[in-house]
Amino acid sequence: MNRSTELGVLADCGEVLRAVATELRERPVEQGKLKARGDWLARLRETRAEARAELDVLLADRGSPMGSAHVPAALRAALPDDAVLVVDGGNTAVWAQFFHDVRTPNTLLSTFKMGMLGAGVAQAVGAKVACPERVVACILGDGAMGFHLQEVETAVRHGLAVVFVVLCDKQWGW
Repeated sequence: MNRSTELGVLADCGEVLRAVATELRERPVEQGKLKARGDWLARLRETRAEARAELDVLLADRGSPMGSAHVPAALRAALPDDAVLVVDGGNTAVWAQFFHDVRTPNTLLSTFKMGMLGAGVAQAVGAKVACPERVVACILGDGAMGFHLQEVETAVRHGLAVVFVVLCDKQWGW
């Protein structure tokens, strides 16, 4: 993920963006390149639609116990669009990423490398401090919740209403 710098620019970002915009207007992109990019984007949209259809089949299963896909899908339906969702845990994070679509910028928090299992509990408390007027929810597994359960006391002590949705499979499933 680390790449060497080809061109380092130390400048006011507004000035740099204006200069780039001017340059792009003076040298428009070739039509052939635009078409190739449009074709590539169309293939990506098709692939995404196929993957989404495969995932959504899981929502049709109404068996018991409830499948993990249903929880984040139901949570997405219940949360207002500007709610902050914190995603934590191994398998739970994977399911939440599949079934939560971000509708408002800056409303999804997570440790996407999943190396900080349980950090979502404190992240949710911090999000509520930062955005007291918004609903803040944290979806996580029982293993992740077990790492930092004491932070729920912090939230209660400070009157911070955070919703914790814990998927409980009573195992270390990752």
